[in-house]
Amino acid sequence: MGKKRDKLDITLDILDSLIKRDGVLKKTRLLYRANLSHTLLNEFLDALEKEQCLVVNKKGSNIFVEMTEKGYKKFAELEKLRKLKSNFDL
Repeated sequence: MGKKRDKLDITLDILDSLIKRDGVLKKTRLLYRANLSHTLLNEFLDALEKEQCLVVNKKGSNIFVEMTEKGYKKFAELEKLRKLKSNFDL
């Protein structure tokens, strides 16, 4: 069994999934791409929305998650942190 992901890895997986789809995904698609449970995805989306890194919009019966400029900046910062973390084998 593999190592569990920490908050940094999960946050990066969510943001990376959005970036790979031009910053917008349906919430269900994001759930599958980030490989998270519904409850855990909602927790992370709430936190990222409070930080203004993304916006959750409802259009008809669909819920879309869209990255903001701040989200792209946060992704770059966290990616640097992940690389630094792996360099020191933390």
